[in-house]
Amino acid sequence: MATAPMSLQGFYSACLNLLEENSHAKFVNFALTGKLGNEQAVVDPILDSLPDNEDFEVLRDYDSLIGIDKDIGISCPLNVYPVAQLKDTLRKNIHLSYRFSCDSGDFTAPIHKIPNLCLGNWAPRNTILILFPGLHPAAHPSPDSPTRSTQMTQDEMTEFYELGLRPAVAQLLGSQADEWPPKYDSEMFRAQGRTGGLQLQSKMLPEWHMPYLGDAIRGCLEQNGCLWASGMLFLHQIRGVKVATAHSLGGRAAQIALGAFLKGNSLDPGRMSTSGDWWIDVGIEVNSVVESCLAWRTDSHYHVTKAACNLEEHVARRITTPGSGSYARDLVSHMPAVSGCRIETSSRSRGPFKVAYLQAYTTDKSLTYRHDSGHHAKFTTAREALIGNASSFVDSLYDLYNDAAETTSSLARLEVRVPLAQAALVLLNIDEDLFRHSLVSMPRELWWGLRSLRTLAIKFVLEWQVAGSHSARSNLEALLLTASVTWLLNSMHCTMDLRQASRDLIRATLPHVARTEADDDVVPFGRPANDPDADSQEETDSDADVPVGTRPRRDATTMAAYPYGLIFLRTIRVGENYPIPRFAYNAQSHLTPKSLRFFFGVDEPEDVFTPVRVRVAPNPTRVGNRTRTPRWQDVAPEPTEEPIFSLAALGHCLDVIDRDERSDEEEDPTDAQTPGEENDIDVQLSNLWHQFLMDVAIKVPNALGIANGSYSCLDAEQRHAVTEATYRDQKLSNFFHKCQWRIVSEKEWEKNFERLFTPPGHQFPNTVQQFPTAQYHLSWVALQARMDVPTNKKAK
Repeated sequence: MATAPMSLQGFYSACLNLLEENSHAKFVNFALTGKLGNEQAVVDPILDSLPDNEDFEVLRDYDSLIGIDKDIGISCPLNVYPVAQLKDTLRKNIHLSYRFSCDSGDFTAPIHKIPNLCLGNWAPRNTILILFPGLHPAAHPSPDSPTRSTQMTQDEMTEFYELGLRPAVAQLLGSQADEWPPKYDSEMFRAQGRTGGLQLQSKMLPEWHMPYLGDAIRGCLEQNGCLWASGMLFLHQIRGVKVATAHSLGGRAAQIALGAFLKGNSLDPGRMSTSGDWWIDVGIEVNSVVESCLAWRTDSHYHVTKAACNLEEHVARRITTPGSGSYARDLVSHMPAVSGCRIETSSRSRGPFKVAYLQAYTTDKSLTYRHDSGHHAKFTTAREALIGNASSFVDSLYDLYNDAAETTSSLARLEVRVPLAQAALVLLNIDEDLFRHSLVSMPRELWWGLRSLRTLAIKFVLEWQVAGSHSARSNLEALLLTASVTWLLNSMHCTMDLRQASRDLIRATLPHVARTEADDDVVPFGRPANDPDADSQEETDSDADVPVGTRPRRDATTMAAYPYGLIFLRTIRVGENYPIPRFAYNAQSHLTPKSLRFFFGVDEPEDVFTPVRVRVAPNPTRVGNRTRTPRWQDVAPEPTEEPIFSLAALGHCLDVIDRDERSDEEEDPTDAQTPGEENDIDVQLSNLWHQFLMDVAIKVPNALGIANGSYSCLDAEQRHAVTEATYRDQKLSNFFHKCQWRIVSEKEWEKNFERLFTPPGHQFPNTVQQFPTAQYHLSWVALQARMDVPTNKKAK
């Protein structure tokens, strides 16, 4: 296929033109794959580099502060929680390690890996946590040392309050401590409401007790035998205050702003210089005077890092090379050439400013930033998209992008985490030309419009899929497209998910390039190393459940990539010739059962709309009401030759199942159907009737008591072989161990029939069992969707 180089503006304009022409299928195809006709778009965002005549402003600020000390270092009252809120536990990586000491010895560990609890706060964005290195596995090294959560257990929190905090407060406050809960359980009892919710209280401690509180808690814990609390330290955190500390790029302005920042947060710089270890985040923001959107070029990471950290060339090159364990890229709006970065330095790469962590990013992420279920931005899931529950999310995201295009510019931001002593020295003497050569600049309409149009294309795909039949949507190629557009949607405004299931999806849905020719800048994750004994990032994750023939191999000739300037998907099938959007068939594209479960909650594609939860019954004859019945097969000695229904002769028929007019080079061999049977109403109803007879026998209820079996005396093989004759046998003991019977009117028979063969659109309440797992019922619902009203009535 021929390539068509274009700027980002050219790609955006081409998408708009297709929309204006109402060529929606072509628009979707072009927006998501870059293909139009016989050409493949190759987008170059670097054509939008910051022009030489565009003015910009640079402001410097102090954003966050982290301090570890054996004492509490603030000079103001502290708001203390008798019972710590678990949500305040430090779990997030703060990219700092520390040398801890406790009774069992010294060890170095990441700070966020140390068990901790939140003691209290002294301002809305300022908290003090207590670290307990004595609880870390490294404090008790042995081959059997278990891993543990950083969250304190209830027993540990109880001991901390009753043997440490409460006695220490009593020492300091005297009779004023009588307002504090006498026991940990006392506060839990008071805090718990009738519905189970907690309203935890806080207590104020005055400023003059701050220098003594740490030793008082430490002494009480030691006196009461809490050996696990040895080495206890206080972690001070101030987060997200950059707007309040913004200043110009000058040494004097940096000193004045730093002093005001520390004083405003009740911290004494003199004390901090002699007690504890303190780090601060220093940032600069670049803003376009003409309100364009700015972002970092990927090829600028080396230059920006070298200048910000004042590193030697070979060091800066090493820590900004793809494959470096300390370096990660965050693509902006799916553009490989435009990205932020995160760099966690080592002792050999920190430079004279002792930079522990560096990150470059764009401020536009604030519009979708939200901590939720392990994500750092608004997100939806493939399962929600599959069942149509993602539509409101997609609509809201689309509206957000359009609204932002009118009001919101994106700023380019650079942050470094340095020791407090370096705070007023770093990020000062940076050449203006560095910014001009390191940034791209785009009008707001283009910046947000790119996201808006690709979101609209995804919206069309999901809507067209939801309108399709379950049978078409459970096709693997359709499921791959559902999962991939959801992945694209979430990564539009957030770091790409590269967990193992997503890597599996990427391999199956992105274009592939020759492994030997792949550029490191266009591959989403690592490649096998040249050393045959070395594992790459791509291959170190567990993929033990990859089917034979689909596990990535060292000798594989291709790898997933984004070689066309945007993250494009491989060839998709969309338009009037295809019932629903899907990927073109590719025999090498698979999802492992584990990945399918991650995205859709099932192990097999055909189960996506009827997930099965199998429970093993203690009595082997008991019926599992959550287990789907098997499909009926004609196992009679003389198979039925003719259907038992004859509606076709009366002019009734089923809507024909749409089949792709496939132009794929290779067809899925499992997709074969007996010609004509799937659209033959008599065959389908006959099969349904046989299925119904079998399902009734299989779903005979169980007697009360888990040790008792089914009321039916038929074994599994006999239940699968029932016929109409089975139900005509008036000797009920041939079928039941125990039963009751009565004669009913024709009206009652009709009422029961309507319950068994429900009308179109009927929804059972959640409490109803058996029907959701009865194969005949699932088939009946599917058939009704293909019948008109007279045919449905005649079929019943």
